[in-house]
Amino acid sequence: MSDKTSGRKRRSGAGKAVVPADTLPARVGEFAGFMGKVAERLAANARASGLGGKAAEQLRKAEQGLLRTLRQRMDDAGRDAGSDRPEQATYVSSDGSEVSRTFVIPVLQSPKRILEDLLQRSIDQTRDQAEEDLYALMLSELVPDEARILSLLSSGEPQALMHIGVGSPFGTPGRRVAENFCSVGRPAQVKLQDCVPLYVAHLLALNLVDEGPEDQALESRYQIIEGERDFRAAMAQARDQTRLSVRVVRRTVVISKLGRRLWATCTEGQQAAGESAGFSASPLSAIRQGE
Repeated sequence: MSDKTSGRKRRSGAGKAVVPADTLPARVGEFAGFMGKVAERLAANARASGLGGKAAEQLRKAEQGLLRTLRQRMDDAGRDAGSDRPEQATYVSSDGSEVSRTFVIPVLQSPKRILEDLLQRSIDQTRDQAEEDLYALMLSELVPDEARILSLLSSGEPQALMHIGVGSPFGTPGRRVAENFCSVGRPAQVKLQDCVPLYVAHLLALNLVDEGPEDQALESRYQIIEGERDFRAAMAQARDQTRLSVRVVRRTVVISKLGRRLWATCTEGQQAAGESAGFSASPLSAIRQGE
């Protein structure tokens, strides 16, 4: 039976598993075509917006580089099931500036192989290596705005957090209809201010931050949240959709124990280096300095 019909991996003379090239999904080719169309559209937009031929040429180069990378990865997959490699792509943004991004084109493996590799690593790795794997996974799920929020909270100071609930006029509301309005957005210089509730919810889900009780010392920040347009709109919508009492729940958000451990691991040695040099050694601490 041939390799194609059996669907099994061939083995080279050295005994290493070889992934047949025809097992790569067709969507890899579709992705390459899609990126080509995107590059053409961006080049046309660049010319139309007056960015000139230089921007269009840079876009074409970025497209060609990405396609070469895709072809190389497909060839590598046909020869050897190697590990993922990060690649660099450069493109021109809407304002004409060059932007570089690191991306990884994975060599697809079977679930069985992935599980076997994970179990083998669990035998060989140390506690520190296991912790680094966990932190790397968590950080890979964050967007830059969320990293800025985590940086601000790393000081240990709480931030005002508010929810909107409905239920009895007495006691704790039985149901929340809008959550995670937080004062962290502006001091953290978050770019998407309207997404702060989403960011906070994500950080809570990752256990990088904790929700705490109301802090009366943050009264001014609670009042600022109550005056924001999104909060007032959520209050009005809640009143329109229920006959129950609409209540405001005041809470706080702080960095969690896990978040502190992650932050300490990632910034170890940087603070001391910055102090000895007389300036911030890392943009991580610059966020709090800019409050």
